[in-house]
Amino acid sequence: YIDFALDQGVEASCMQLVSEGKYPNVVVSQTLSKAWGLAGARLGLGFACNDIVTIIDKLKAPFNLSVLAERVAIQALRNASVVKQRVQLVLKERERVKNEMLKMKPQVKSIYNSDANFLLVQIEQAEAVCAALAQRFNVLVRPRCSMLLCENCVRITIGTPGENDALLNALRKCF
Repeated sequence: YIDFALDQGVEASCMQLVSEGKYPNVVVSQTLSKAWGLAGARLGLGFACNDIVTIIDKLKAPFNLSVLAERVAIQALRNASVVKQRVQLVLKERERVKNEMLKMKPQVKSIYNSDANFLLVQIEQAEAVCAALAQRFNVLVRPRCSMLLCENCVRITIGTPGENDALLNALRKCF
């Protein structure tokens, strides 16, 4: 099982693992969330060899996708060129947010490398900062402190330039 999000800045694609038929036990999934503009819809695609698809069809609930969700997904897939623009904006904003957060040392301890639409950032008093961001500024940042090797880490989703500005301004006030 391999999960990927539209090769956001990553050169290699996992799709060829399925299409070339070399790995009949591989399933590649793709979310239609952020880059496709359908995060709230909880839609995705799966790619696998016919044998695995047959098994999945037997296991899944009948009519597990509404007609409305199906139409929305098809429409999004028809507008794939828009996705490239969104991905480029996320990549640009991710770099900008990272660079601005690097200026917030010593409170920002580490920013881990990312090929995703979020940054994992180690900060001082992560849980208290998350609470303050939510209560004082209505900015939601996910604490990851309870995850293995993520002591005092937060997951910062890259949003629009305006959302990212609001986050950065709020963080400066919290620090």
